[in-house]
Amino acid sequence: MLIADTLYHRVDLAEVTAPPPGADIVRHYRKQFRGMSYKPLDIVLGPLAYVWTYLFIIAAILAFHHTDYLAVKIAAVLFVTGRFRSLQEIGHHAAHGSLGPARRFNEILTNLLYQFPAFMPEIRRRHQVHVVEHHHSVNMDDDPDRIEMEERGFAPGITPLRFWLGVFRPLTPVGILERLKECWGYLTADMWNVNLALRLLSVAVVVGLFVAFGYYWELLFLYVVPVLVTYPLAYWIAHIALHRWYAACEDGIPYHERELRLGRPTDFPGPIGALVRSNVFPYGDSYHLAHSLFPSARWNYLPAIDAVMKRDCPEYANHGSRGLFFGSGGRPSALDELRHRMVGNGGLRVAHAEAA
Repeated sequence: MLIADTLYHRVDLAEVTAPPPGADIVRHYRKQFRGMSYKPLDIVLGPLAYVWTYLFIIAAILAFHHTDYLAVKIAAVLFVTGRFRSLQEIGHHAAHGSLGPARRFNEILTNLLYQFPAFMPEIRRRHQVHVVEHHHSVNMDDDPDRIEMEERGFAPGITPLRFWLGVFRPLTPVGILERLKECWGYLTADMWNVNLALRLLSVAVVVGLFVAFGYYWELLFLYVVPVLVTYPLAYWIAHIALHRWYAACEDGIPYHERELRLGRPTDFPGPIGALVRSNVFPYGDSYHLAHSLFPSARWNYLPAIDAVMKRDCPEYANHGSRGLFFGSGGRPSALDELRHRMVGNGGLRVAHAEAA
C-alpha cells in the first residue's frame, strides 16, 4: 500500500517553469503547484495511510510480545511512538484537506483512528486552531502554538538548564501531569455531544483488543506510555523545532514573506537523520517551511517543492539548519538556533525588538 501510494504520487519538478526576473517567487510557484494536493485515487489511498500505519504498529506489538530482548522492546516502544507521530501527520493533511477528495469521511476516520484514541482534540477543533489560527499568525502574539510555549515558560530569557528542561518537559513529572490534564480537557470539551461516546468507544476498542489477546504489558508500554509520555515528547520537540520561534519580524508584511523569515528548511542527513525524519518529522513534517508556503500540497510532493524553492528562492534557504540537536557543515541544528535566541539576555533583546 505504501509503495503504491509513493509510485502514484511520483513527481518531477526539474522542468517546472522558473519564475521570470523580478517575480514574486512564492506567488509564482503557488500557481505552478496548485494541483499538488490529492488525486482521484486518493479516495482510496488516503484512508489506506491509516491502514498501513496500524499494520506497522501491530508488527511492533508482535515483536515486543515474542522477544525477551530488552533492546527490541525499547525499539518497539520508540517505533510505535513514531507511528503515533505518523498518525498525527496523516491527520494534519486531513485537516488541510490534502489527504483525499472525501474530506468529511477522512476527518471522521482521523477522529476514530487517531484523534480520539490518542487523546487529542476533535478534528474540526484541530482545523480551527492549526489551519485557521496558527497558519495565519505564525509566531505572532496570538499564535496558539507560541502561546502554549509561553504558558510553559519556554520563552526568551531563560537559562541553559531551563532551556533543556523545557525541551524534555514531557518526560518530567510536570509534563506528564500537564498531559493528563490535557487528556481530561479533551474529554470534557466533548462532554455533551456524540464525540464523547466515540472517544470512549475508540479507546475501549484499543484496550479491549490488547486485553483479548492477553497483551497486558503491550497495553502498558505500547499504548499508555506512548500516549502519555513518549509521543508527547516527540510532537513537542517537532513543535519547537519547526519555526524560528521568537525571531524578530516586523508586522505588516505579506504572509509568505513572514513565513520565509520565521520558517526554516531543516536537513536531516545520514542514517540518524533518516530515523529522525521517520519518527519525529514524518509525512513531510521535515519540510515544514514548504508546507507553510504551500499548505494544500500533499506530503509526497513536499521534498520536490523544497528542492525547487532552495534552487530558485534565496530567501527560502537563508535560515536553513542541519540536524536536530547537532549542526554540521557550517549550519546550526534546529534546536541550537532556538537555544541561542532563548538563553540569556540575548534572547530577551530579540523578544523586546519584536515586541517593539
